[in-house]
Amino acid sequence: MALARVSAGDAAVERDIFIEFQRANEGDAALLEQAVADGDIAQVKRLAHLIKGACAMVGALALANVCERIERASRDGDWKTIVVSMIEFEQELTELNRYLAEVQGPATS
Repeated sequence: MALARVSAGDAAVERDIFIEFQRANEGDAALLEQAVADGDIAQVKRLAHLIKGACAMVGALALANVCERIERASRDGDWKTIVVSMIEFEQELTELNRYLAEVQGPATS
């Protein structure tokens, strides 16, 4: 996994990476949802690609696979697949956020 190489197995580094990933991913996910709502296929393609890469880096492969499907559908102009895949995107994103909350543990000040 790319994350293990970057963190050299350091749990604190991995936690920091997960925190930053989650922050960035939440913003990108919101932008993707808006691009779909706006019918902006170029943005859908760009954002799906961006999220796919970030997810692959941290090992969130289920969400990366959904993003791959959305990206491919956007290249083909296949709005039906995009819209249907967004349902799975939301489900996988929720599951990933649940997992990240468990991994990160309680917030410290």
